Amino acid sequence: MADASDENNLIDKVLKQELKDMREKIVFDIVSTQFAIHYFFESEQKLRAYFMNVTDRLEAGSFFVGTTIDSDELVSRIREEGKNDNTI
Repeated sequence: MADASDENNLIDKVLKQELKDMREKIVFDIVSTQFAIHYFFESEQKLRAYFMNVTDRLEAGSFFVGTTIDSDELVSRIREEGKNDNTI
């Protein structure tokens, strides 16, 4: 497994020169990222590299499915509870 947000892991850089013809054939019908997208917001560069990897490898007409937390809802619930231990 590799960090998809790392520019050094772009498919063009990962595959060796002799596999270049093959790289165009490596596509997917669906990419799913569950509760991890927020990690890629560490920097704009990481986020752009991640989405570049996703878009480069999705077949035309295929799907990206992603979920993440709603930070406003999370903070609101923590404040409503009035706890200091970060539990809801």
